[in-house]
Amino acid sequence: MSSHSPVTPTVPKEPRFVIPKDRSRPSSKEALPPWVVMLHDDEVNEMGFVCEVLCAVTALNLPTAFTVMLKAHRHGESVVTRTHREYGELLAERLIDEGLCVSLRKL
Repeated sequence: MSSHSPVTPTVPKEPRFVIPKDRSRPSSKEALPPWVVMLHDDEVNEMGFVCEVLCAVTALNLPTAFTVMLKAHRHGESVVTRTHREYGELLAERLIDEGLCVSLRKL
């Protein structure tokens, strides 16, 4: 048997760090500058295919994907989503891998 006595934990009298009560955290939209993923019209992909890819790669539902696709078709470009840069780069890369013509733009 061991002759060691049990260790009693000690609680510090003062906290090691203090967080001011009046300090608020910035929201995620304030913390990172906004970027937009832009879909550009092309003469290669069919409208239905573009909608399918937008739904598969992004969180867009079919009616929203159709609206984004149609705006790009009529006006040359359309905003797919507004997000922070890293996620925008990921979405743009995935959409390009599927054959769509997209770009990333800082607002």
